[in-house]
Amino acid sequence: MTLKEALRHLVDAKGLNILSSPVVLNILSDYKAFDEYPCSKNILRNVISEGYLDKIAFIHDNHLPFGDAPNNYIAELYEKLGLRRDVSAYVINSIMEALGYRGGLPIESSIEESDAHISVSNSTTVSKAAASQSFDKLSRKDQEKYLFSLIEYNSTFCQRRNLKIEILEVRITGKRSFEIDYEVIGEPMTEISFEYSVFDQTKENGGSIECWRYSKHDFHNNRLFRTAELDTKYPLSEISRIRIKLEEYWD
Repeated sequence: MTLKEALRHLVDAKGLNILSSPVVLNILSDYKAFDEYPCSKNILRNVISEGYLDKIAFIHDNHLPFGDAPNNYIAELYEKLGLRRDVSAYVINSIMEALGYRGGLPIESSIEESDAHISVSNSTTVSKAAASQSFDKLSRKDQEKYLFSLIEYNSTFCQRRNLKIEILEVRITGKRSFEIDYEVIGEPMTEISFEYSVFDQTKENGGSIECWRYSKHDFHNNRLFRTAELDTKYPLSEISRIRIKLEEYWD
């Protein structure tokens, strides 16, 4: 039985929560689900332990669109943990297909494999309508949790410069505005620019909406705490990706 088949069997029989069980890896091993890609066992273990499964479950349970979230998870598994992109994509795809989803929307045929990408083939109009309707039904706390799950940053740059970003909290401040509390830990050698971008479901809108620069003198005990105050051009329900981009700045 392949990993996709085994996950679909478990989820159909026991629900998504079974994947959080301490014995799920042993059950899947009994199904020989890891025989095709042996390293998929370790990757699935990290998908669970690093909280990606919880994020997938939250978006799925609240009928929200996944947007670029699956691709962000794959990139983070590679950049943070050094896990293979192609097998990480296979594991995430297997979970998505077990839920009947492709890129956050129901699928009618099997997922086409990609080395490192999950694509969305359904129309943007349906996605935006579903997002708005589902998002508006959430409590304020769950809306903020959903926006939190959409945040990405260029972790490769942070690794090269021995910096670490911790996203602490997201607060909604208006119909088209929100704040992100985050902390950067490390000792930069130069000034660092922080560019904040927000993209909607079409990926045609968005781009930089705010940019700031900080030097090593702004760090106290190798820590920099900041709040990004972001005003968007469109309703929060249409956001598909929130990006914090760090770059070195040289005079």
